[in-house]
Amino acid sequence: MRNNYRLKNCPFCGGRPDIKYNRTIGITYSADIVCRHCNLKLHAWEFSKDDLDREITAKWNKRK
Repeated sequence: MRNNYRLKNCPFCGGRPDIKYNRTIGITYSADIVCRHCNLKLHAWEFSKDDLDREITAKWNKRK
């Protein structure tokens, strides 16, 4: 699976992130975004792949 949303660089070190989809059992999907440099990780799960992509990308890209 591939995320069609653009990810910003890591908010802590500026490294490039990778998204890794996890195999799940049941009706949910889960994924992690992991920084290649500092290994910062964000985990999310949702009931559809489209919702998961939107949710995890929005959380990762959120900056204040």
